[in-house]
Amino acid sequence: MNTEDALPLVKQWLESCRKSHPLCSGATNTEKLPTRLIDIARDEPRLCLGAELKSSIEYSTLSHCWGSPDPSNVTLGENNIGSFLHRIPRNALPKTFRDFIKINRFLGIQYIWIDSLCIVQDDEEDWKAESARMTNVYGAAVLNVAAIGAVDGNVGCFFERSKTWRCQVKISVEHQEKTLEFFPFHFRKLLTETPLASRAWALQERILPRRTVFFGKTQVFWECNELQECEIFPHHYPPEIRREKLWPITTKGWENIVASYSRCSITFSRDKLVALPGLARLMQQESGIEYVAGLWRKNLESQLRWQRTHSPGTIERPAVYRAPSWSWASIDGRVIIPKRSDPSELASHEILNVTVR
Repeated sequence: MNTEDALPLVKQWLESCRKSHPLCSGATNTEKLPTRLIDIARDEPRLCLGAELKSSIEYSTLSHCWGSPDPSNVTLGENNIGSFLHRIPRNALPKTFRDFIKINRFLGIQYIWIDSLCIVQDDEEDWKAESARMTNVYGAAVLNVAAIGAVDGNVGCFFERSKTWRCQVKISVEHQEKTLEFFPFHFRKLLTETPLASRAWALQERILPRRTVFFGKTQVFWECNELQECEIFPHHYPPEIRREKLWPITTKGWENIVASYSRCSITFSRDKLVALPGLARLMQQESGIEYVAGLWRKNLESQLRWQRTHSPGTIERPAVYRAPSWSWASIDGRVIIPKRSDPSELASHEILNVTVR
């Protein structure tokens, strides 16, 4: 049995969500399409410019682990952007990308977005500009596909696995019949302890999309703004195993985001704050609160109480400056922002001004 067999169920989830979930079918967070998309209508995909497409077209995004650099895998560069507008050699694409294309063709989605093929990798200015647009890119996608079981692009989205079983027990309680669900004790870890979950960039890729389908080694999962489902629970999770929702983003919820984000690894230390701008920009737009180096101007006194966890000893800061010393982003390692039990706890403290240069 292969996880590819779940594609008809994924299509059913997508169609049901689009028809009956008001929280998932609202206006998108973008006024225009991504700078570049990939058209997969033909046998060999090709790069196309968003400005030349109809604004009504739909596209999906890919969330994946890059892994160690593989020179055999093609990426977008200044030397091939012209040829990619005509064709992207399909045989040069890693298995995860080929599987991603297969998923979208099955679902009837013609356009896709993959970071390494839609951002010019050897152009620093293009990378900076496109990384700042992640709120729009992921927020406006009709679907996000997460390859959670793959450590790199050569592994793919589909896995051979044993048959999935579901165990239910019916009992009688006060003369009423009740059905109990049984599931492995490590069920949550199938999503939270995966190669992709440990990647810092993947946090906002999980929160920003309205819908995400996760292709794991043993199970295919679905998350949208209204439901969490999987193959053995195709209609919704039992309450006992529902995942913590990080949406909507609020200053209070930001504490959970910081804790989750600081547990993740990031390839380049300088990107510590760069991998969060999509979430920060979205919250700033909706709340009007000023964002300052990983924290928020409102209730800043409380957020400055952040502390390092599970890391005894001297705090080591990176050699290259990336954030002011009073921000959690100035150090490496796990951090938490403790919750206040007493609102008057910091009443005697007041921050008059904050400036980040």
